[in-house]
Amino acid sequence: MNYIGQNIKKIRLLLEMTQIDFAKTLHITQSALSKIEKGTDVISIEILERAADVYSVTLDWLILDKGESPTKISLSVDSSKNLINHEEH
Repeated sequence: MNYIGQNIKKIRLLLEMTQIDFAKTLHITQSALSKIEKGTDVISIEILERAADVYSVTLDWLILDKGESPTKISLSVDSSKNLINHEEH
């Protein structure tokens, strides 16, 4: 199964983000994200690690769909630094 693509999409949908905005946080294009979500493109370990770090999920969950899945991720923007901070609830 395409757990990685499905799980990347789960995170994006929980955050109610567009593919364009979500792709920006991973430093990839919307087209690349679309292919990852569909399972038609390979995802690099660097992007996996970035997604796990930024969205506070484990690599085990992203890759194998094992472990605790995020049930709610809140998004806040720190306008003074113009960074996006994510917290798992």
